Amino acid sequence: MTHTLSVLSSRSASALARFASETRERRARRAKYRRTLAELEGTSNRDLADLGIARGDIPALAWRSVYGA
Repeated sequence: MTHTLSVLSSRSASALARFASETRERRARRAKYRRTLAELEGTSNRDLADLGIARGDIPALAWRSVYGA
């Protein structure tokens, strides 16, 4: 019985550690997305035009830069 509890505790601890790690990663990516979005939204229309970026494309561009295709 003790062995079974130990194995279950190990699995639970491992699952909890994975969950915590994935949560930290999701939060970090979301923060990076928000920073990227804010930076691009703070860029002047003239600078965006020089870069070939339409203001309406900013959310998708920020998303791709953080999360990929």
